[in-house]
Amino acid sequence: MASKIIGKWQITVGVLAGFSYEFRENGSFNGELPMYNVKFSGTFKTNESVTPHEIDIQVTEHTYGDGGKGEVLGIFELDGDTLKMKLNEPGKPRWTDINAYYYYQKS
Repeated sequence: MASKIIGKWQITVGVLAGFSYEFRENGSFNGELPMYNVKFSGTFKTNESVTPHEIDIQVTEHTYGDGGKGEVLGIFELDGDTLKMKLNEPGKPRWTDINAYYYYQKS
């Protein structure tokens, strides 16, 4: 079964407006933070059998080089066309606080 996270998601308000992720069915993703001219990509997998859902991202390419690469662990929930997601920094434990979600709109 394909993950419901497949598609392009973008923050539309606030200081991170424009920040986006595009998750593809083949398990790859692209991310972009245009205001800082940052692009990154790699692979991802989800565990949607738990609540909140878990996402593991492997960043293999990053504008800032090795400093931005690595395994990034997080949580997410989907509510219609809204993706609520929070990721930790590379190499840190899985984020668990649902009150810290960033909100992405499907585009």
